[in-house]
This record gives sequence, C-alpha cells and structure tokens, in this order.
Amino acid sequence: QLPPWASVILSDFAISLRPKDDGEIGSFISYCTELFNFHLEVSKYFNLLDDDAISEVYQCHERFATEQRSNAKTTKLLEASFGSQFTDSYMRQTLFDVEPGLWAMPTQKDFGDAIEIDGKMYQARTGPLAAVESVEGRQLFIP
Repeated sequence: QLPPWASVILSDFAISLRPKDDGEIGSFISYCTELFNFHLEVSKYFNLLDDDAISEVYQCHERFATEQRSNAKTTKLLEASFGSQFTDSYMRQTLFDVEPGLWAMPTQKDFGDAIEIDGKMYQARTGPLAAVESVEGRQLFIP
C-alpha cells in the first residue's frame, strides 16, 4: 500500500512493487528498459512542447522533488549509511534536484569556451532555453 503523499506526487500510471527475488528485479529492469526505448522511439514523431506544457512538467517535477526531499524514511535511511551532511547534499543535488533556472534570458548564448571530454572538444553555450513558470509563479528560463 502506498503512503498518503503518493497521490500528491505520482501519476495514475506509476508502478509500485516489492520484488520478491532477483527474477522479479530483472523483469522490472527489463520492463523499464523497454519502456524507455519505446519513449525514445516515439518521441521522434511528436512536436516539442510549448512553454505552457513545459511549465506544467516543471511544476510537477518541482512538487515531486519537494515532497520526496521531505520524506523522513528516505532521509533516515540515507543518514544511517552516509551521515546527514552527505544525505542533504545528495538528496538536493542528485536524487531530487530541480533545475534552478535563470531569472532572465541570457543575452549571450555562446561563451567562446570549450570543454574537453574524452579527447573531444565541446563548445560552451546555453543551448535552447524554455520559459517556464515555477510553482511559486516565478518565470524561469531552463534548458
């Protein structure tokens, strides 16, 4: 059974399970992989979202991350293994991060810098940004 907060942050299509053995874990991983591949494949046939739709997705993610960061069970479990300082940082920056966004559209998009990764050079630039509205009603620009 799911906790009460689940109805606030999970979609009707969310799957919750407690695998009983390695076979069920493997089956779930296979299902997730196939679902991800399906989404990648069909995404080629759809138009990009408009700013209102992107705002809705951003707000849903913001609510999800906020709810999850306040989940005492997750916090206690991680703190027991890694300590409170690491746990706070890990939950905010990795597990349940929210793109902070920019308060204004940058006037400069190409910075003339390059980053080397595995011997290949990549130009530093902002790329396309979407104007979204946060849960608090602030306009932000996010990648």
